[in-house]
Amino acid sequence: MTMEEINGGENDKLEFKRGLSKDDTRWLKTVVAFANGRGGRILFGVDSDLSIVGMGDDLFGAKDSIADAVANRIAPMVPGTDRTFFVDRREFSSPVQDQVESAVQYVLEKINMGARFNGVYREDVYEIPPDSIRELIVNAVVHRSYINADASPITIALYDDRLEVTSPGGLVKGMTLEKMKNGYSECRNKALAAAFSYMNLIENWGSGVKRYIREVKAAGLQEPEFVEWPNAIRVNVYRSKGDVDQASKGESKGESKGESKGESKGESKGESKGESKGACCRNSEVIIKKLSEEPTLTIPELANIVHLSVSGIEKIVRELKHSGRLRRSGATKNGRWIVES
Repeated sequence: MTMEEINGGENDKLEFKRGLSKDDTRWLKTVVAFANGRGGRILFGVDSDLSIVGMGDDLFGAKDSIADAVANRIAPMVPGTDRTFFVDRREFSSPVQDQVESAVQYVLEKINMGARFNGVYREDVYEIPPDSIRELIVNAVVHRSYINADASPITIALYDDRLEVTSPGGLVKGMTLEKMKNGYSECRNKALAAAFSYMNLIENWGSGVKRYIREVKAAGLQEPEFVEWPNAIRVNVYRSKGDVDQASKGESKGESKGESKGESKGESKGESKGESKGACCRNSEVIIKKLSEEPTLTIPELANIVHLSVSGIEKIVRELKHSGRLRRSGATKNGRWIVES
């Protein structure tokens, strides 16, 4: 970095920071923004007036602090099957229950949504069941070690072939992987577990692991893989290879080629449109019913209940508001939905 570049000031690929502080959240957000965009540089030791203030005597210590913060406090989305490079990173620093919701929605935004057919009806499904993703992340939060928590975050990585959740702390004394998978629970953070139970984020202690194993297998996926280290535990949920979707596409393609030749082209198109419209109407009715029962539900909460993407829920809600069946009262954060009869 030359003085000429520094004198040119900050731009969309360059930011200056006077130094490190106890709260590294602000500059980490810049790292995430650069990682999600076209890249960029952060130059430490430069004040807002472009004067050089330096980084003190412990330059190597400062470099280690920066490297550790980036490595330990940012959860990656990773292409391929190993940590060669990251294409997307997100950091969550909010109340713990909000972090869980944000992490779940982030994963749902990144994984694939396919379709299964129940008779003539199409059902949109995520490749990994949303409830099992939530259970996995909640378990990581409740059972992790919070000793030296700043240096050891929970990390969530999405690869081409799997979702990987790593929780610091390892298993508590006396616990084994087999015991855990069979429903035996030895809770490390009882107060946090009680709070999560009060907020209905968890059910009976010890039931979560068995439940998400069952849900993942019921979705036709490989049983989750558990990896144990002395200071951490990792769960790998292997993603769908698209067998169900491809089979559905193949059947649909076969029926279209085989049957549409004998029937009218217009009839085939009409059935497809009718089926899609029917699925949309069913989702609309589910949303109306849920909002009638719980008018304070958020869009992400609806997405999890209906098993649609956030954008899909937003589209249906817009249509319901446009048709006069639904309206919003109050502020975005503390408002409520009103279903019109």
